[in-house]
Amino acid sequence: MPAEPTLDVSNLPSSSLDAETPLWWGNVIAMTVETTILALLLMCYFYIRKNFQLWPPPYVDTLHPVLHPVPKLLLATIETGVLLLSVIPVVRLDRMARENAKLSPQSHPPAERDHWLRESEAQRQRVEGPMVRGLVLVALMAAASCVIRWFGFRALYFDWNDNAYASAAWSLLVLHFIYLLFSLVEVALVAVWIGRMGLKEKLAEDFTLVAGFWYWTVAAWLIIYAVVYWSPRLMS
Repeated sequence: MPAEPTLDVSNLPSSSLDAETPLWWGNVIAMTVETTILALLLMCYFYIRKNFQLWPPPYVDTLHPVLHPVPKLLLATIETGVLLLSVIPVVRLDRMARENAKLSPQSHPPAERDHWLRESEAQRQRVEGPMVRGLVLVALMAAASCVIRWFGFRALYFDWNDNAYASAAWSLLVLHFIYLLFSLVEVALVAVWIGRMGLKEKLAEDFTLVAGFWYWTVAAWLIIYAVVYWSPRLMS
């Protein structure tokens, strides 16, 4: 019986980054789907606008009606500042994770593999502590953003089912709130795993995906912040 052909894949890296990995494509597809949902909600928001002479409509469920109940800016602006500041540690951690992935011994010739194995292990030990501390910082900032958002819902004056404007605005804020919660859980889990298992190559790859989703979450909030909190001031 003739021998079956074999393929030597020992020199291939055990994992990769960005477009070279299926997880990256899955992440991109998920963000594309969510971007489409946000775009549809934004279209609904501006479509509803033409049904009202005043925008937002007057808030009359009170002893002192508010004729122009634009959302209050304070908490939303603070949250915007927190999210923008959170990008700084995320970028730094993203770079650290990518540098760690470059030190993978599988990406080097066999003759150099022992050297790179020692080098990568030493590098991982140097960055594990800062990586975990940075992840904890990002998780705290994400948690702070969630808390601010929770109290900031009242800045809209209306409950979610008071009128069409309220439903559209609440939908945008609640949907993004869900993205923040998912990001918080992801960052916390990566921090726990790195703290327990060390900065393995696979965990470095996982964080680059988490970072990509975090960038998208912050960018999405900047659009929602401009639409919900500033467009009523500019359109009235």
